[in-house]
Amino acid sequence: MKKWQNTLAVISRLFISPLFILSAIDKILDWQNTERGFMNVLLDWQGYTSFSVFFQKIFSTALEWVPAVLLILTVMEILGGLLVFFGVKVRLGVFLLLLFILPITPLFHPFWFLSGLQREMQMILFLKNIAIIGGLLQVFAWGGKIKSKKLPIPTLPPSSSMKHPSMTNFPSSPGNKDIVK
Repeated sequence: MKKWQNTLAVISRLFISPLFILSAIDKILDWQNTERGFMNVLLDWQGYTSFSVFFQKIFSTALEWVPAVLLILTVMEILGGLLVFFGVKVRLGVFLLLLFILPITPLFHPFWFLSGLQREMQMILFLKNIAIIGGLLQVFAWGGKIKSKKLPIPTLPPSSSMKHPSMTNFPSSPGNKDIVK
């Protein structure tokens, strides 16, 4: 990559990762409200899918797992964000963030079930998340790291003076004729 591309790769990962890091910190600091909000989303989905017993059962069961799922999602969000921010295992960090945001986007922003101002707002948030997914895919493609040219490692030239005196008559190959039987 060219130097300006390297710079943009670093800037892109530094711009996108704080969104996830700060969001995870906010969840941790306001855990009870975050749990309640997640439960409300699942209850909303029960209403959206009232036509199907199957989906009713899924969302009913999911309600019991809110604390565990929220913990897993928060760990993925903060760990992925920190990996991307610090440039360590960037692709793993992006993968964790994608695992976080891909299911969350349609779950939290179901604009297709809404109308009026709510529909518009949720569509904007849905499309914002789609744009973030696009940015994450770019960071994944670039790796988000500055790639530098590696300098060759200097090596010492072979020298007979560095050999131990007892090694001078040692055969160098099995077919050497100097071997005494």
